Amino acid sequence: MESFSFGRTTQQFRFLRRQFLQDGKLPFTNVLPVETITHALEKIDTCWKDRIYTPLVTLWVFLGQLLSVNHSCRAAVARLILSMGICRYAGKGQGEVSMLRQMWDLRRKGDVLLTDCQLSAWVDLVMLKQRDADCVTRLNNARRTADFRRGKRPGNDDHIVQWTKPMKPRSIDSETYRSLPDYLTVREIPVRVEQPGFSTRSVIVVTMLLDPDEFSVRDLATIYRERWHNELDLRANKVTLQMDILRCKTPELVRKEIWTHILA
Repeated sequence: MESFSFGRTTQQFRFLRRQFLQDGKLPFTNVLPVETITHALEKIDTCWKDRIYTPLVTLWVFLGQLLSVNHSCRAAVARLILSMGICRYAGKGQGEVSMLRQMWDLRRKGDVLLTDCQLSAWVDLVMLKQRDADCVTRLNNARRTADFRRGKRPGNDDHIVQWTKPMKPRSIDSETYRSLPDYLTVREIPVRVEQPGFSTRSVIVVTMLLDPDEFSVRDLATIYRERWHNELDLRANKVTLQMDILRCKTPELVRKEIWTHILA
């Protein structure tokens, strides 16, 4: 009788686990709704910052991790469509752009990627646009120069131009290169960047957000100026979480250590 009950309980648990996880999203969002957890937190008189991993989301993620077949922190974090690139410190294909290309499929329709000039290459912008995502970046003067005598000018300091298809880069194969369009339409906007402690300089902001009524020059300039906070906030988070110095000694354990920090 005990053996029969144990087998039946196991089957019921497996069935419930499949029900929770079959949609690929965070489980328990219906069982433990926002109102329930918020009420419990109010009772213990606690507060938290409005971040991605609120106490409620963290609880959902941990419960999902326990039920998942894959108990890794990476799989738990992936349920929020969050990821990161990890690579060797040197070698071919180990740069930031290479890591970002490995995460193209995480981009969703309507996403706006805020980057530096390393991602202003024609091929990368086209492949991003093919995923219905946009970008605000800076013109890489070593690859391309802005000519404000050409194109369409919807306003002062606003320039819409077509970038022609360049020669095939080594990063993609010939078939992929042939499938890409002959040109890409972008906006080029001159922006003055002022940072405390640094000399003021002018840069050309490049974006695929073409509608000047919906995305003004001022808005795009403000967005790009805020990019500097990405670097500062990342550094602050690493120091706060004490992950500025990783302590594990093997690549496998280092990856686990990083994902554990991200989940925490």
